[in-house]
Amino acid sequence: MCSDLPWPKAVEEIPPVRRDDAETNGFWPELIILDIQIYHKMVVLSMMWHNSCAMKLLIGLGNPGKKYERTRHNVGFLVVEEMAKQHKIAFKNKTSLEADVASTDAFTLLKPQTFMNVSGRSVKTVCTKHKCKASDILVIYDDADIPFGDVRYKTGGSSGGHNGMQSILDQFPKGTTIARIRIGIGRPVNPDVPLDAFVLQKWTTEEEKMLPKILKLTIEKIHEKIAEVSSNTLL
Repeated sequence: MCSDLPWPKAVEEIPPVRRDDAETNGFWPELIILDIQIYHKMVVLSMMWHNSCAMKLLIGLGNPGKKYERTRHNVGFLVVEEMAKQHKIAFKNKTSLEADVASTDAFTLLKPQTFMNVSGRSVKTVCTKHKCKASDILVIYDDADIPFGDVRYKTGGSSGGHNGMQSILDQFPKGTTIARIRIGIGRPVNPDVPLDAFVLQKWTTEEEKMLPKILKLTIEKIHEKIAEVSSNTLL
């Protein structure tokens, strides 16, 4: 997950290569010492990129259990499960974290197993144990106020009435910015169907056909935002 090592925060903080080190290693200091300095900084920057905690905890929201599989409210689970599949990693249940977890060298995927409305409890435990900050987090979840199939990134703001997102926000000081990707599930066609019932319904046949494309679009946006935020962190 996030490294606790005290990596330099800027290029200016990276210590230079000493001339005697260069000479000892057989370099031509008068001619290429500048190139050595540049290379040295590139190596350290690469290590900073690898160990940067910018947007490395990817949280897919949903409800645990067979009953809720393939329901609209669980689309966050579907996204991180597809990411795990693409990266050939498996989720493992971590009872102490109240979550299923899968990790790569670049990021950690999290599926809280606390039920949607108290997802923040698991997130708080993970962040406390691994010293992650709000800026390390990207939350993926469904949004009924967005048309079906639309995928939107937001840097912060309120939960918009989403209980899972609100539960996470409640674990941090008021006004804390937490990035999220919202996947549109739309509203019920039948106005007599309550929204809380709608989100817990299974996808329709037509929606299921569209899901692979939606998951692909969502994952592309996640990787795009990870790269963008990590790049900005190093500037």
